[in-house]
Amino acid sequence: MNAASTNHPSNASSRVFVVDDDQALRTMLVETLTAAGLVTHAYASADEFMADFDPRVTGCLVLDLNMPGTSGLELQHWLGPRGGHIPIIFLTGSADVPTAVEAMRAGAVDCLQKPVDPEVLLQRIGAALELEQRLRRVEDNVAENRRKLARLSTREREICEMLIEGLASKEIGRKLAISTRTIEHHRANVLHKIEAANVVELARILLSVRHGSAPPR
Repeated sequence: MNAASTNHPSNASSRVFVVDDDQALRTMLVETLTAAGLVTHAYASADEFMADFDPRVTGCLVLDLNMPGTSGLELQHWLGPRGGHIPIIFLTGSADVPTAVEAMRAGAVDCLQKPVDPEVLLQRIGAALELEQRLRRVEDNVAENRRKLARLSTREREICEMLIEGLASKEIGRKLAISTRTIEHHRANVLHKIEAANVVELARILLSVRHGSAPPR
């Protein structure tokens, strides 16, 4: 692996991974990205990248679509269940439209034809890194909301579900055959444990966990 690093503050936590079998192109990309303040790692093959891959490291992937051995498309499919939200920018040296379309349908954020304009590539990488950071934040928020919900007792979770359905405390009390005062006590506990100011915020948190997305802010 060839790697180059800088201390550019806006990209300190992210990486750009370049995977291309063309050594001259790899060198040029590393020099260009490093000069732009990006921490860059370069690999000569998909297999090299897979051996070094760590899903905990944030960043984006600049990937040759057609390589000997494991192709860029095959690497994309391999990353599917392993790569979290790593955005992929494909580079292609041929007008292989069907393969490029397949890559985009599989979730690639862009596909650029070689020789790639360095300024265009930097713009697309910047957008990809912003996307990756947004997705990581969403993922972190959902995980935090799951931890909050795990604080609830079985009874509190039951009442929580009824609250977000819009049922009043009296209605919930009748359904569960317990007093309204007890329901109000549970309601206060639920909001406190979930750290929600009201039932609307409680609903947003619960729905974010159900749908795997962060509540709007």
